[in-house]
Amino acid sequence: MQHANWTRAFGNARYVSIEDVRRELGKDNARKQTYHCPSENCGAKMITVFPQEERSPGKEVHKEHFRAPRGHKPACVGDGARTESSVRSGDETDAKPLHGVVRASRYPIRYFVRLHSPRKTKPLDGDNDRTSQPDPNEEEAGHRTDSHTSEPGTGHIREIVEAYQNPPARLSSMKLQLPRSSAKNYAEAFVDVKEALDYRGNPLGHYIYYGNYQGHTIYANNAISIIFSHLSSKRWKFGVWIKSKLEPKVAWHQIEGMLERCRHESQGRIYVFGRFEPFGDWKYTIEIEAFGDLWITYPQMPSIT
Repeated sequence: MQHANWTRAFGNARYVSIEDVRRELGKDNARKQTYHCPSENCGAKMITVFPQEERSPGKEVHKEHFRAPRGHKPACVGDGARTESSVRSGDETDAKPLHGVVRASRYPIRYFVRLHSPRKTKPLDGDNDRTSQPDPNEEEAGHRTDSHTSEPGTGHIREIVEAYQNPPARLSSMKLQLPRSSAKNYAEAFVDVKEALDYRGNPLGHYIYYGNYQGHTIYANNAISIIFSHLSSKRWKFGVWIKSKLEPKVAWHQIEGMLERCRHESQGRIYVFGRFEPFGDWKYTIEIEAFGDLWITYPQMPSIT
């Protein structure tokens, strides 16, 4: 298996071997990824199996491999025969044909700001409250593939953040397009808030900025101000502004709950897409255009280098 298998792709569906993921990600990170059977008529979810290097006397040491915990579909076709004993892992056995490579998870390579448009349809008699309470991720996020491209995109940075935290490949090899941004991949797209200003103190361009949570304020009109823990060289604060009229309200309540968790646990990491702008003479802030521009993770993590 040549190293090039790691970068072989169809669209951005990557086909990788067990050697590829161990070498590129390490065993711990490789276990966190999602893989699928490469057979077009199967697609079963697969996991990595890294047997211990040493076993009790009399027990065979099996080779590392991919396994489908719930089995493959009957029509699955592999690329070679494999005996049942050669793939046994604990009490579970995957006796399907060997797959030299598997299909790694697809990840978003385009981000588009999805502005909220209120629904104008009237609920029918007998409809329950769900007609007026859309799911925030359904309204603001989810994959969308435009008619002119097969490249997977998303209207919420959550999926991009998740791919960044658990990358299926090297960040520099994962393409990503952000509106009004010069970034070309995941490595370039994410910027620590500590690096949000150039050497002259001017804000950089549009990126996904991240930093640790310091505090937040909810105003009487429901506007929200979020403050990062980092200060600029001039002791200016960095923050995020959510205007009071930003919709949908269900997404507002979701963010409110996440911020309250940050306050309660005194930790959290803020991710926000945009460009910092001076606010008065004491703060740089990003006013988000849509709730998809903002995401929060736990626990608080050290700065990523």
